[in-house]
Amino acid sequence: MPFVTVKSNGGPHDDTAYVAGWEMGALDAQLRTAASVRAENLTVQVHTANIPQVDLLAMKHGFTVEHFAYEDCPNWSEVAFTRSAKDADD
Repeated sequence: MPFVTVKSNGGPHDDTAYVAGWEMGALDAQLRTAASVRAENLTVQVHTANIPQVDLLAMKHGFTVEHFAYEDCPNWSEVAFTRSAKDADD
C-alpha cells in the first residue's frame, strides 16, 4: 500500500519517520494480540533501525526479545519474541 501523505508524494510527513511509526504501530498490535492469546513465541522482520523501539514494545507486552540483522541485508533484522518467564506463570 502506498503512503500518500509522505513528502516523496507531496505530503507533509517525513517518509522515514512515517514508515517507522507505521511499522512499530503494526508490531504493537501484533504483540498485543499475541499477549492476549498467551502466545509463547512470535517471529517478525523489522527495519534494523527500529530495534531499540522493538525492545521497549517487547517489555510492554511481557516478551523477551532476541534479534539479528541479516548478513546479506543489514537494514532488516529478524526478531524473535518469547513470553517472559514471569508472564508465563500468569
